[in-house]
Amino acid sequence: MKTILRITFFSLLFITFSCSKDETPTPEPIAQPDPEPTPEPVSENQPPLEFELVAVSNNAIAVELLPTFSWNATTDPDGDTVTYDLYVDEGETAEQLYAENLTETSFEVTERLGLLQDYTWRVVAKDKQGATASSATRTFTTRTINFDVGAVTENAQFTGRRGHSSIVFDDKMWVVGGYDENFDYQNDVWSSEDGITWTAATTSAAFSGRTFASSVVFDNKLWIIGGYNGIERYNDVWFSSDGVTWTEATGTAAFEERYNQTSLVFDNKMWVLGGQIDSNVRLNDVWFSEDGITWVEADVTSPFAIREAHTSVVFDNKMWVIAGFGQGDLNDIWSSEDGLVWTEATNEAAFSGRHGLTTVVFDDKLWVIGGTDRNFQRRNDVWFSKDGITWKEASSEAPFTKRYYHSSVAFDDKVWVIGGDYDSGRGRDNDVWTFD
Repeated sequence: MKTILRITFFSLLFITFSCSKDETPTPEPIAQPDPEPTPEPVSENQPPLEFELVAVSNNAIAVELLPTFSWNATTDPDGDTVTYDLYVDEGETAEQLYAENLTETSFEVTERLGLLQDYTWRVVAKDKQGATASSATRTFTTRTINFDVGAVTENAQFTGRRGHSSIVFDDKMWVVGGYDENFDYQNDVWSSEDGITWTAATTSAAFSGRTFASSVVFDNKLWIIGGYNGIERYNDVWFSSDGVTWTEATGTAAFEERYNQTSLVFDNKMWVLGGQIDSNVRLNDVWFSEDGITWVEADVTSPFAIREAHTSVVFDNKMWVIAGFGQGDLNDIWSSEDGLVWTEATNEAAFSGRHGLTTVVFDDKLWVIGGTDRNFQRRNDVWFSKDGITWKEASSEAPFTKRYYHSSVAFDDKVWVIGGDYDSGRGRDNDVWTFD
């Protein structure tokens, strides 16, 4: 009985305690923030798809100087607008940006490429995010010089002549003086805008008739320096602002009377280089003037050899002396950055020794045209060089007759060859030819 009472007591005690515990209030749950939504995955920008070049074809040769480049359109996987950058470069890599942000798939070149030049090209497609795709790289070589089918004119208005000078001034070509087909020493002055029609500025300039003078354009004027009339040599200097009226700057320049010298303009000065006093005395002195009146002899170190009937031009920010006749026919090439120190580029260019040649700067190259040697082996070959060291033959026989003591100028994107002697001193031309 006692045992039953104990069990009942403890059971009631347990129930009472459990009820007391169950009556404790349940705490309210703490509100949790809503979870952030999972962002949609962002797709990475895709570059334009690969595409192919169309023209100019790979390894093409004799390509014209104003080609049209073309390529297939590309597609952008993201639907972005695509533009194109064109790269054209000399040599083996196409790193030079030539045209950018093109919306069409072709580009027409409007500024001439170089003659006989190796090029590479490629196109880069780009989207608005800056992603790019590059085409393959192609190579091509431009054409050689083109000669007109015939002469611009076979018979210009001036008489046939040799030993004249030609220059470009006031958007015209000019022919000054020379020894003509009638064996007269001329002091006439002619000009032309097209090489076909020649107009006499004067048939008798204030200076005396002469041949083998040199001419330059300086201070917006035409200048003629020195020369020879068959009896007398000259060291006078004349100028004109229109080719009609000529004024003598000096009748006796500080340099010795001479002919077959060359002249050029460099460093805001006129320069006179070499020449001859007579058939046995040739020179290698260098003179300069800032006004045509006062002439100063340059204190030359490492001079080029004595010579006459050579050529001189300005190229690559240097003065150049090319070939001529000294102790024999020459084919050496010299240059100077100041007129004082002269450096030999080569003592034997690839072309044969010669005098009575012409040289022009055209297409960022030096060009040598024609000439003769002491045995009267006249020539009508054409050579070019990009550095004065390495010379390549562009034509072994131009369509004009072999000649020397002609004149040449670069004008209107062409090289012009004017007159000259085609028959060992007995034949004088007044024809005009071009190549480009």
